[in-house]
Amino acid sequence: MFLCSGVLSAQTIELPKPQADIEQKVSEPEKSVAIPITKISDRAQETYIVLNKIDADLEINTEIQTINKQLPLFLSSTNRERSSWIYQSLNSLSTRKLQKLHHDWNMQLNKLETWKEPLLERSEILEKDSRQIEEMVELWKITGESAVTSEAPEIIQERTKSTLDQIRQTETKIIEQIRVLLTFKDQISEQELEITKLIGLIQNAEAHSRTRLFVYNSPPLWKATQVVVGIPGVGSQIFESWTYFLKMNKEYFNTDRGRCVLHIIIFTAFLAIMIYFSLRNRRKRLFEETDKDLKASAFFISCPFSTALLISVFFGAMIHINRPTAFGELITLLVLFPILRLVPGIFSSELKKPIYFLTGLCFLNITGSIVGDYILVQRLLVFLISILIIPIVAWWLRPNSQIYKIKSRLAFRLTIIFSSLVLFISLVSLVTNLIGISYLGYVLTYGMMNILYNTFGIYVIALVLEGFVVLLIRRRGAQSLHIVKSFSKKMERRIILFIHLYAIFFWLRMIFSTFGVSQYVWDWILQITEYSWTLGTIEIAVGAIFSFIIILIITIFMSRLVRTFLEVEIFTRLRLPRGVPGAISMLVRYAIIGIGSFLAISAIGIDLSRFGLLAGAMGVGLGFGLRNIIENFVSGLIIIFERPIELNDTVVVGDVIGNVSRIGIRSSTVKTFDGSEVIVPNANLITNQVTNWTMSDRQRRIQLPVKVAFGNDPHKVLELLHKVARDHPGVMEFPKPQAFFNGFGDNYLDFTLYYWVSDNILQTKSEMALGVHDTIKNAGIDTPRSKGDFNLKIIDTPDKLQNKDKGDKYN
Repeated sequence: MFLCSGVLSAQTIELPKPQADIEQKVSEPEKSVAIPITKISDRAQETYIVLNKIDADLEINTEIQTINKQLPLFLSSTNRERSSWIYQSLNSLSTRKLQKLHHDWNMQLNKLETWKEPLLERSEILEKDSRQIEEMVELWKITGESAVTSEAPEIIQERTKSTLDQIRQTETKIIEQIRVLLTFKDQISEQELEITKLIGLIQNAEAHSRTRLFVYNSPPLWKATQVVVGIPGVGSQIFESWTYFLKMNKEYFNTDRGRCVLHIIIFTAFLAIMIYFSLRNRRKRLFEETDKDLKASAFFISCPFSTALLISVFFGAMIHINRPTAFGELITLLVLFPILRLVPGIFSSELKKPIYFLTGLCFLNITGSIVGDYILVQRLLVFLISILIIPIVAWWLRPNSQIYKIKSRLAFRLTIIFSSLVLFISLVSLVTNLIGISYLGYVLTYGMMNILYNTFGIYVIALVLEGFVVLLIRRRGAQSLHIVKSFSKKMERRIILFIHLYAIFFWLRMIFSTFGVSQYVWDWILQITEYSWTLGTIEIAVGAIFSFIIILIITIFMSRLVRTFLEVEIFTRLRLPRGVPGAISMLVRYAIIGIGSFLAISAIGIDLSRFGLLAGAMGVGLGFGLRNIIENFVSGLIIIFERPIELNDTVVVGDVIGNVSRIGIRSSTVKTFDGSEVIVPNANLITNQVTNWTMSDRQRRIQLPVKVAFGNDPHKVLELLHKVARDHPGVMEFPKPQAFFNGFGDNYLDFTLYYWVSDNILQTKSEMALGVHDTIKNAGIDTPRSKGDFNLKIIDTPDKLQNKDKGDKYN
């Protein structure tokens, strides 16, 4: 590759030069040239401005101040923690403790990663300022020497010296900050290395414990209580575990105080809402008393504190993403109390005692996970839980117990199967724990209790959230909103479906986490989404396809939601010109669909710029093949902007007459008066003649012809017609109704009544005709009868014919 440059002044072309020579020439810094004496003052002023800007950059931001404050404490805490004796005997720790340590040290590693990013950004800024300062030092150093050599005025030399001193002071500040940043980086890198080594040891211990699932890895329980040299006693183990639990929560509160404050604010907000609902419910002003479904759903309304705590804990799981295990255990422990308070409103009386017993076991299991960091304490807790479960469940399954009073056959069968499974797992766990297969006993008990607790807790939280949603939608205050009043049932179904899906996802996540396979499942999902194949020059991944589908679904949902919200809630409260709401709604819908389609295509990884030429060629072909569709689309845009036809307009298109019920992208729908719907292409509404009966207003003049017989007073007839029009409520007062005497017919007097209506045209027309008929009839005015010619032929009767025959005979 060669670089050629034209010298325009000489109209010649230089010989090509190797690229390496050019790069070397570019990389060489230009030598500074002394500032002319006449420009020293101006350049000094410019330099001071630049130095002030650099000084502003040197001000330590909040993130660096936080690192400066927290890093020494972090290093001291982690070094002290790593020196603990437990890392010298990891095999004596319980599996739960190893999982805690693994999770907590990963969190510490993530915290170091978050600190590295602002340090890197700060280093780049300081390096840029340092290079600029070096150039300024060299420039003003040469300028000072030049000023002395040329014997410049004393004030100029002094100005040069003071400027150089100021630059060197700023340089010193930069060097000091760079030194501090390098120290921070070195400490963080060293700490990352040590933590990574420690995590490796913990992972090895976890892997070793998993291989002991069906192995005698501990002495029998009656022998395991003996004191082992180097390992503290049971009391010391419990105390140390409890101290670790408190310490980790305290550190989390101090380091992530913002998240904790946000959680408290959310709890306070929900508590205020629930207290308000509770007070309104006591005064019977919250919802209709006849709504029995709402009463059943709002079982929690009498427990505002417990409900607010439960809902805030649910949202807290999304706030405290990188929480330590100890904080998760604290949240889990807190959830039990509101659940106990809400149990009476959820379950029948036959299930209350088993639910309370299950809650007590969950409390014992959570407490055990807090203090059971060592194998011995863990085995004792597993033994205690098994001993409590076996007799209670066996008593529960005895003949003629309360379990047989459950009315629902499905609930009865599920309860029998579920209780039998719990009894079997508890027996196996008890036996394996006693004989020394402790890891299997722990996995069975811990897995069973966590599944029970997570299922029970998520079920209660889902019920509370469903009831909360139903309460928000059906309360009297919400019914004042048009969109809620019109779509309350659909909104409830959609939101409750979302709650169910999220509850299932959350339950699966907790189950995977319980058995320590969540990371493997997540890695497997990532591998699937990263799988891709190539079509020509386009690479398509599975994850991109999922993103494409999700974006399209969200786009369709948002377009419908925004359109419904605008039409039902916003436009009904605003007085906009006729046709403007429909135009705004359609344009917003088109905009959302267009943006969503663009994002979906971008998400799938297709670069639209590559298809410029192809799109042009296809555009020509599509222009011919789809010209009718394009014509209808453009006509639809014309209808939107010019608004010759709007929704609910009464139009006549060819032989079709009816109201416009929909204006779409390609076609519009006209609903005829007999109930049928006719699809009319938009181009027909623009290019063909269309009669719009309601374009400017909905006022219509009706003509009613009236004929009466000769001999009636026409003045009286006109007076009666005016009276009928004035008395009818559907006839407009302005323009005034008018009646005219048109003249004489063959056998009638001809009148016409003109009146204006704005609504219910057919009904008003029929009522006016009946009113005129009744009024004329009651006034004794005759209607005309048709005039006709009659031809009479006289036929003799049989008697006359007989006499005539006799006369003829005698003659």
